[in-house]
Amino acid sequence: MKTKFLSLILATSLVGVIGFNGCGGGGTDNASSPPVFTTSNTVGAITGSTTVATIRANDADGDAITFNITGGNDASLFQIDQNTGLLQFLDSAIEDTYQVEITISAGGDLVTQSFVVTVNDNSINNSQRFVFQTEQVNSRDSGGVLVAKEDLFNDAFYESGTNRSYTKSLGIVKDNITGLEWQDNAQPLKDLHGNAEVVCAELTLNGKGWRLPEVEELNSITVRGREAAGTISTVFENLKGDNLYWTNTHAAPFNPASPTFWGIDFFSGTVLSMAFNSERYIRCVRGNPLPVSGDFERISADEVLDKSTNLIWQDDIDVLRSFSWEDALTQCRNKGKFVQWRTPTIEELYSLIDRLSEEGISSEFNFVVPDPTFRYWSSTTTYDGVIYTGFEAWSLDFVTQNMFADSKTTVNNTVTCVRDAN
Repeated sequence: MKTKFLSLILATSLVGVIGFNGCGGGGTDNASSPPVFTTSNTVGAITGSTTVATIRANDADGDAITFNITGGNDASLFQIDQNTGLLQFLDSAIEDTYQVEITISAGGDLVTQSFVVTVNDNSINNSQRFVFQTEQVNSRDSGGVLVAKEDLFNDAFYESGTNRSYTKSLGIVKDNITGLEWQDNAQPLKDLHGNAEVVCAELTLNGKGWRLPEVEELNSITVRGREAAGTISTVFENLKGDNLYWTNTHAAPFNPASPTFWGIDFFSGTVLSMAFNSERYIRCVRGNPLPVSGDFERISADEVLDKSTNLIWQDDIDVLRSFSWEDALTQCRNKGKFVQWRTPTIEELYSLIDRLSEEGISSEFNFVVPDPTFRYWSSTTTYDGVIYTGFEAWSLDFVTQNMFADSKTTVNNTVTCVRDAN
């Protein structure tokens, strides 16, 4: 089946650069450098969603950058966030070609660029969201002791999720499920976020079109269930240092004066926010972006269906109760007489985050909500053999959108049970 995508094709057209630092006919010793667009010349987005892409730019002087739509034949069909550069259709796009001009401003300098937005067909079905297996095969109780899988009915018992599949050639790892291509031709570089965007945009590894990944994309190659140090898929050969890697996704809340971005620590598997002026590692990606949110619909008084993952989520008053980890496993196992509920894996739980919602989770939910007083259990044990040795399990905080390794015995978290729609 083919799914339609938007390809954002950058038609580089430097319409104007206007400086305000000098006067008269003479020069000036403190003239600023104009901002530059760093967005790759091809960016994909899914039809049916209003989101096109986040337009990126860099200013060598460190001045704050603002984004505005200033022209183009189809300017009235778009809107852009002045601070983040998120370009969106005002309504769902149909198959056609669109043209819009965007102007960036920094320190009094203006640069305008023309973008061509094309709706076309693509053979990769990115309207579906893939929740990958954690690859957890051992079942460990609250004391970290290996037990039979049927004793706990945890992640290792159900082994839910999509199997990973990769092909590597000429320094590029191809994800055969998502269609994304990953750079793996050399040891990763370490740099500031603004420079990282430029590094990917200028990469010419079997062609161009490379970019810094969004957090959903980098998360898709993170494996949190293995009993080994390091959580990146083993197909990757080039790893580096402390394993903290950039994404191009703004962490909430957004502060234009000091922006933070989501990153992933491939040693521990945690997702965390990182300051733009810190140096982190870079792994570039190429291909149509993955969806940033699910397609949620309430199907009963106490159930919400995510049509993009085919998962049904519990959403009733019981979600507000708290349990130890093993009690949470039992709570979901015993829920319902005719359907098979389970405690979600950390990847299933993470799929609930909705980055297009101000609350961070779909408004379809009434009880599964961000709350600073509790986190949500997953069924996935945290084990790296160094820091974590089976006494902890992954949990998720919907307020900060961070993952935690919580003690299975001393911490009580809530749980929202999940089941397959078919």
